Amino acid sequence: MAAGMTSAASSSPIQRTVTSLEAFTIQQAIRLRGRDDDRVDQIVQFGDSGYLRLSAAASVDEASAPSRIDFAFDLAYFEIRSLPPFGFKPPGGPIRIPYPVPFKLLGDEAKGWLETTYLGADVRVSKGNKGTTFVLVREASDGTGTPLPYEF
Repeated sequence: MAAGMTSAASSSPIQRTVTSLEAFTIQQAIRLRGRDDDRVDQIVQFGDSGYLRLSAAASVDEASAPSRIDFAFDLAYFEIRSLPPFGFKPPGGPIRIPYPVPFKLLGDEAKGWLETTYLGADVRVSKGNKGTTFVLVREASDGTGTPLPYEF
């Protein structure tokens, strides 16, 4: 889903800056199957140059809070496919650079939740644990949307 975001109390000035730039495609992917590999991913695509993936283990307590997804970030990296300004492609394929955040050391700061307040066929509105409201629009099923840059 493509994301829009609003909040005066966003968790990060970098987050507010990136989400306000139209040069980036921002996506959220949620995979919930009730297994150990459930994930919530935030993806920032930099055109054809590459992307940033912030990924979190996810869970839902169907009995007490079925509209809430709890998550804990545990994986993040940049994948560089070409280098500006001339589109130079690294020899040997894309370069993966770890995102420099020590999630395990952050403890509860690396955890959060998303509460879905509205869910329609093409739109989802969620509120995050830090007060941010996310308005997400489902990608077009006809293939005209921006696909995720990796297998999810």
